[in-house]
Amino acid sequence: MCDRKAGENLAQEFDRKYIDLVSKKTAALYPGIAKLLEKLQSKMDPWTIGALTNACVEYAERVLDVNGVRAMFTCVHGADDTPKPKPAPDGLLQCCHEIVSKMFKLFNLVQWFISYCTGYKTIQNGLCW
Repeated sequence: MCDRKAGENLAQEFDRKYIDLVSKKTAALYPGIAKLLEKLQSKMDPWTIGALTNACVEYAERVLDVNGVRAMFTCVHGADDTPKPKPAPDGLLQCCHEIVSKMFKLFNLVQWFISYCTGYKTIQNGLCW
């Protein structure tokens, strides 16, 4: 017979130990990845990069932090905060949704600003009736 609570406790203990072991030595980025991320960030808006892992989110966050690249990522998701872990597409869709939502909010802000400026100029030039 399986004790669900004991299994959950064991999984949490495993995650905690796993996260505590993260360092540059144990979880370094592959050679060239940091440079690739820097190039991507310089060419794109910072909210266009996301991370998805089958580990827990806290582990992924720690790995990115330790390697000094966390700020480059809009979102970080793992098996513990997605409806279904990889290879199911749920986590990827969640990342895409967050990235697109942030981009859309910026687009709406720019659109509002353009409308505001256009409206202001129209009133200023006496073209409003």
